[in-house]
Amino acid sequence: MKRLLPAALPAIGLVFALTGAAQAQDPNALRAACISELSREADQAAVQALLELCERAVVANPKSAELKSWLATAQLRGGAAERAHDTFRAAADAGDLEAMKTLGLLYLRSPNGREDLVQAVAWLRAVAEVGDSEAQNLVGTLYLDGIGTAADAEEALRWFRLAAENGNAEAKSNLGFMYLRGVGVAPDPQAAVDLFTQAAGGGSPVAQAALGGLYMQGDGVTRDPAAAAHWFRLSAEQGWPQAQNNLGMLYLQGVGVDHDPAEAAAWIRRAAEAGHPHGQDNLGMLYEKGLGVTQDRSLALEWYRRAAAQGHPGATESARRLENNP
Repeated sequence: MKRLLPAALPAIGLVFALTGAAQAQDPNALRAACISELSREADQAAVQALLELCERAVVANPKSAELKSWLATAQLRGGAAERAHDTFRAAADAGDLEAMKTLGLLYLRSPNGREDLVQAVAWLRAVAEVGDSEAQNLVGTLYLDGIGTAADAEEALRWFRLAAENGNAEAKSNLGFMYLRGVGVAPDPQAAVDLFTQAAGGGSPVAQAALGGLYMQGDGVTRDPAAAAHWFRLSAEQGWPQAQNNLGMLYLQGVGVDHDPAEAAAWIRRAAEAGHPHGQDNLGMLYEKGLGVTQDRSLALEWYRRAAAQGHPGATESARRLENNP
């Protein structure tokens, strides 16, 4: 069960949680109330009451590693990051798998350097070894990128395969990229297509975008721009900037979809506003030429500069050209 949830439930919800058996210190009622309230959304006004409730639940159930993990989640919501880390560690040491995974993620995001990254690998691997597909996929990524451990493509491949066998769509997508690029395995575009298709069907926006690219290029499949547009759209609708930019360019060119500059501009703008450098460069081009938008050289320059700031070479040249020819 996911525990790091957003916060927005009115404090009155906790009034009910703290009545009856919970107020009477009944261990089971306190446990149920803590978990129930943390599984819902709570606003900041409710956080202190939520913390008190879960602290009482832990006191009433001192051997429950699971409740310690829920308490740590409440502490994290309340902004007590150090206390939450310590509580997660206590729950993890006691064998709570969600606490172990969360602790691994906290170490992974820590600014303290390699020592914490090594801890992240250790905790996430411990959860992966008992079959958690999310942890298996994460461990595969750490081995692939050499984060907290020596880079090892074969080990990454092993973990991605385990996660994929357990139904993890992102792991299937990661495997697809390894087969496509020949990393840790012989290049096999057809195997990549099969894996991307499975992952895309499981809802992975990354795989959907990759599959769109393969259909556009005819790599491992017969070239099919309409199929490419279909997969780009599914990914774009989930907010994947690369797919938004690619779908926009198909509309601009009338490839696989009807020619529609306004629709092109709408999708490319979403990619640009999400920080995608190609989307920013393309939006600059649309403003410069007045395609799907009102022509505006100042906005064109602004978007070229944003893309250039991220290292896009074409945008750098375009910005320089407009600056020299106002």
